[in-house]
Amino acid sequence: MQRSGSLAADVYGEGDTSSPLVLLHGLTFDRTMWRPALEELAAREPQQRAVAFDLPGHGESNTQESCDIDSVVATVHRAIDAAGIESPVVVGHSIGAVIATAYAAQHPARGVVNVDQPLFIAPFAELLQSIEAQLRGPNFAEVWQMFAASFHVELLSPAAQEVVRTTSSPRQDLVLAYWKEVIERPVASLTAMVEARLAQLSEQHLPYVIVAGAALDPTYETWLQKMLPEARWSSGPTAGTSLTSRSLQRSRKSLPTRQPGNNHATHEARQNYRSALFAEVQNAPTERCPADASPSAERHFRVRGGDRRGNLSRWTPSTQQSRHRSARV
Repeated sequence: MQRSGSLAADVYGEGDTSSPLVLLHGLTFDRTMWRPALEELAAREPQQRAVAFDLPGHGESNTQESCDIDSVVATVHRAIDAAGIESPVVVGHSIGAVIATAYAAQHPARGVVNVDQPLFIAPFAELLQSIEAQLRGPNFAEVWQMFAASFHVELLSPAAQEVVRTTSSPRQDLVLAYWKEVIERPVASLTAMVEARLAQLSEQHLPYVIVAGAALDPTYETWLQKMLPEARWSSGPTAGTSLTSRSLQRSRKSLPTRQPGNNHATHEARQNYRSALFAEVQNAPTERCPADASPSAERHFRVRGGDRRGNLSRWTPSTQQSRHRSARV
């Protein structure tokens, strides 16, 4: 373990400085989740420089007062600068991909690899805001299970399942610190912030690769193509939950592709995406959910059997929500 700025880091390779990789894990995980892929990458390309950081408050990194995206981006930038890295390819999983996207919009970067993180924030923000009381309450562990179920670790090999199990530490204070902005900020403001960041990336024609656990929803594809024409994606049953060195190599090598295009998403596309998501969830069974569940939460989640007085821990994410990612937190 090395320390770069205030962040703990694993460093691989020293020879290739032309396209260094910076890897950011998902919420509640730590930098060790990348080790299987990075060790295999090191065996295939020993000169490839790669640095995996523990985000603030995770693993062996220090905590910090604020964990909003811009504050974390500033911390990551200081760590990258301390490591002597310039214009990296920033790879992020789940919330790490949100940070990677914001980083590339604000600082020099060669490209972004987004592992299983949808960029359309409105449905997720509406969900978190609708269950804020449960997230802040004494039954956080039960609430977290509905998100853990969406990881779909059953799709992974036993070894990969063990990596997920041993690298995740879902602390309530940490989750609330990183989700604070999404919970407290108006959805329209969050949407405008995301679209502004994507517009910055599009203006730079910055290469952007998405590795998704399943095929993207067609309406989301339409929105994504209009917001970020440079984005390219690959998907598969385990693509998002287990990033292998081969997929990492493919993603990095595909980054030079640049195609200019319109970077403005239409209101119609955004509405179509939201309507498609809600329609599928509303058509799913909703017999088992808390008696006091909000309409917004019911739109986002469906459950398996039982009556309306079931436990929150029995909830599972809708198939439409899961289709966009297999491990988004």
